[in-house]
Amino acid sequence: MTHARFFQLSLCWPFIVWLLYLLFSSFKDHRGITFIVKGLYDSCPIFVPYALFAALVWRLAKGRSFRQLIMIAFIAPIVWGIFYVFSHMVQFYIKEHIVEGWFVLAVIFFWATVVGYLIEIIPLAILVIFKDDFKSGQPVHNQ
Repeated sequence: MTHARFFQLSLCWPFIVWLLYLLFSSFKDHRGITFIVKGLYDSCPIFVPYALFAALVWRLAKGRSFRQLIMIAFIAPIVWGIFYVFSHMVQFYIKEHIVEGWFVLAVIFFWATVVGYLIEIIPLAILVIFKDDFKSGQPVHNQ
């Protein structure tokens, strides 16, 4: 597996964390399948914009070097915060026909960015720790 492929697959990590949370709390509290379905439905306003964002980052990360992937990993949560604020503004405007105040949008940006960095820590740590175990993804020229 190349660095770029691992980085692309790590974009699925938030989905995996959310599904594990739903399964764990469903079994722990004996809530059943309706809790899981409701949790999946209620998360659509977050995960639909994230899926669009992840698709763009997936395309951007294709064939990049390790150094470029590390830079993308540090910049992507900030861009995610901006992207999520705009998607929230559109969703809220469609639902309520008004735009949230700047203070609320700043808080949303802050927490979206913090969560982006927290979610990114584990895949980034794996990528850095095992960087020599991955293939570079760069073409090798035999002479």
